[in-house]
Amino acid sequence: MLAFFLTVPVLADSTDLVMTTTLHGPQYTPAGQLMLLFFTVRNDGPDIARDAKLTIDVPPALTVETIYGVDCDRHARPLQCAVGDIGVGEWRSFEFRMRGPLVNAMYTVLASVSTSTPDREPANNRFSLTYDNRVDVNLVVQMDLDSARVDPGEAYRFPSKIHSYFETVSPRDIRMEYEAIGGTIEKIEALSPWSCTIDGERATCTAPQLFPNCLCSEDMFVTVRTKDDRSGGVVELRATASSNLPNRFPESSTKVAKLEAYRWVTVTTTADAGPGSLRAAIDEVNATCGERACKILFEIPPPVPSEGWFTIVPSEPLPPITAKRVFVDALRQAAITGDTNPKGPEVAIDGRLAHRGLEIHSNCEAVVRGFALGNFDENQALWFSGNGQCPNPIGFDRRVISDNHVGVDPTGTVAWPNLRGLRADEGSHSVLNNVISRNVRSGIWIWRGWLGVGQNKIVANGASGVFIGPDAEAGIAGNTIADNFEMGVAVARGARSVHLSMNSMRNNGGLGLDWGLDGISRSDAPLLLGARVEGERTSVSLQWRTTPLREQFGNSFRVEIFANESPDGEGETSLGVIRVEPNAIDGRTIEVSVNGDHRGKWFTATGTRQWELVFAKPPKVATDSYSSGVVSTSEMSNAVRVP
Repeated sequence: MLAFFLTVPVLADSTDLVMTTTLHGPQYTPAGQLMLLFFTVRNDGPDIARDAKLTIDVPPALTVETIYGVDCDRHARPLQCAVGDIGVGEWRSFEFRMRGPLVNAMYTVLASVSTSTPDREPANNRFSLTYDNRVDVNLVVQMDLDSARVDPGEAYRFPSKIHSYFETVSPRDIRMEYEAIGGTIEKIEALSPWSCTIDGERATCTAPQLFPNCLCSEDMFVTVRTKDDRSGGVVELRATASSNLPNRFPESSTKVAKLEAYRWVTVTTTADAGPGSLRAAIDEVNATCGERACKILFEIPPPVPSEGWFTIVPSEPLPPITAKRVFVDALRQAAITGDTNPKGPEVAIDGRLAHRGLEIHSNCEAVVRGFALGNFDENQALWFSGNGQCPNPIGFDRRVISDNHVGVDPTGTVAWPNLRGLRADEGSHSVLNNVISRNVRSGIWIWRGWLGVGQNKIVANGASGVFIGPDAEAGIAGNTIADNFEMGVAVARGARSVHLSMNSMRNNGGLGLDWGLDGISRSDAPLLLGARVEGERTSVSLQWRTTPLREQFGNSFRVEIFANESPDGEGETSLGVIRVEPNAIDGRTIEVSVNGDHRGKWFTATGTRQWELVFAKPPKVATDSYSSGVVSTSEMSNAVRVP
């Protein structure tokens, strides 16, 4: 918005009405868009400025569309506007909206204010404003993902797009130029009528115009390949858009994305120390990787031992990994010697001599996959910790434990018990697709931070399958959690947000889910009243009490129904998650249904509640703590038999 300040002092005896003005200009306006003229008149006294009038001389090529704050005939030239009397110390604000044609031109608007009160210096009551009306565009290049991380020689597909943000002008002869500095461009996918040519690290795409519905190019996917160099490196992908019209903001028409290739450090022997050992690889990444992303890969040459996997037996604890971004990848071994152990990993770390497990203390990326980790009897097989800011990442930093056997041998059938399986502290961690079994105490435990647990087999551990500490949050979905000596999932008092969904829980010594570690507390769980079969569906009637509902915003309520073989089932087979309207609960009897004829089964249920915003009187449920974004799943309900 353009601001002009015109000060109008009026003195007694008709001596010195004075207007002063502050001018900001010339003003740059895209052709066809509104030109705004906004200014203020003030009377500094001591007398009233009577019968004040504005005169605005608008060039004929401009159309005055709206006027605010004063009564004018907007079709007259010049505009004559009656302001009326302006009291001492009074301000009057005025706004004029004009539009110019689609041509390059300079337009000057002249304005003056007058009053019947005599004015000492009337020359100060005038001002002018010049508009530079330009036919240009604002082309903006967007990349939905501006960085990624891959292996040396691997390709990545970047989405890119052009937007034009001046709606009054439709540019033509659109051109997008790409340059991959340090890599090559392999392919570009773009909708017709785009046409692209590629020449190594450069590519050009052209189209007669942007798509009119969005004044954009839609997504154009650029596949960039890194160099096949195990020392890693960074590819810089630069995209620049242009058209037949000049670009108002050229800095917006260029976007840079970065693709980082891991630096590879290889393990080529099962020896505990020396060149090619895991111990030497850890020392190397700690000493040399700095802020770069490094990957420890296993490429142990044949022959493969008769059992079908390679085993490393450290004679003392391995050094903790402290580099900022490290990916420890034993799945690579299958690419060297084949899938020699169809039941599980091709690399095992046996801790019977080291006693203390592998540790990764990183604030940024930490990934471990493809191992059997067992016989660490003093702490846990694997300990992740890290918290704080990551410096200048290229690509997505993640903390993942996946595709491992923890507590059993590589076949998953022989116990290799650790004191505990996995420990995660601080930050956000994901535990995916592991077998975590036969550990002396908990299979997974976290004291603080966030933990995602998905698609794991967590069975036959000596304490709980998963322990969630008092300062932790967790999402646990799609796991088998069974035969653990204590609870399936144990949640300490103070844990804020724990969400369970689509898990299979059975035969645990304690509850499948125990909030507060105090046994059954079903005050938050649905109360099942009965079930019946109707054709190919089974209906369940239940009550679920939660108050007060109307003091919450953005509530979400879901009931998950489970089928069990016995009345003490915890939640063996999930039959589905049903959304429940908030006004249908609060102690009312409601009915939900699931697919299938489940006669003879025992049904149980959990209730999950999510609060986006909490007001004065939060409901009291098992967590005892509710704030923005809390998700909480209740303990298991009572069981009812489908007759």
